[in-house]
Amino acid sequence: MKIVAAIVTLLSWLNLGNGQEVVTFLEPTCGVSLSTIHLKVIGGQMANMFANPWMALIVSDINCGGSLITDRFVLTAAHCISHHPAVVHLGDFDRSTTAQYCTRTACMPRAIRIPVDAQIGHPRFVNPAENDIALFRLAWRVQFTDFIRPICLLTNYNPLPQMRFFTVTGWGATGHGKGSDVLKTTNLEQVDRSNCAEG
Repeated sequence: MKIVAAIVTLLSWLNLGNGQEVVTFLEPTCGVSLSTIHLKVIGGQMANMFANPWMALIVSDINCGGSLITDRFVLTAAHCISHHPAVVHLGDFDRSTTAQYCTRTACMPRAIRIPVDAQIGHPRFVNPAENDIALFRLAWRVQFTDFIRPICLLTNYNPLPQMRFFTVTGWGATGHGKGSDVLKTTNLEQVDRSNCAEG
């Protein structure tokens, strides 16, 4: 089953290479996951171990999540841009260990780590409320596997139907504590921009 992300259409004005590369935004194998194992935890919902092969963990002085969109680019937030070197973890589920992650019934391969060689932010980003979008270019192309695949992006500017709910995944805080070691998922309701700005 293909899953189309309701992320914004990537801006065509963004220069993504050195003039020699052509980036394809809609990969033929996008949005396909190997979602067969469901795990639950008390006080939250652990993400299905194989359901989000496009999730990227960006590790630097600021840790952020992102989505793999091609074999070379990760879509993330502009507030994740750092002046320190960044490394992207792909195929990661439990960020507390570099060992293989296993349950009673299955194991995931070890995550791969790829340095970031360019961090490209939206030129009009000034605060997290507007234009908070960026691309991180991987130092080399990643080989897609069952556990590492790109998410689907729309390639045109046709208006999306009004969507009220979205599913988000990440390793962020699940309350007033530190971030989660394992990938978590939750559903969020769309918030009007004026309400969002009120905080």
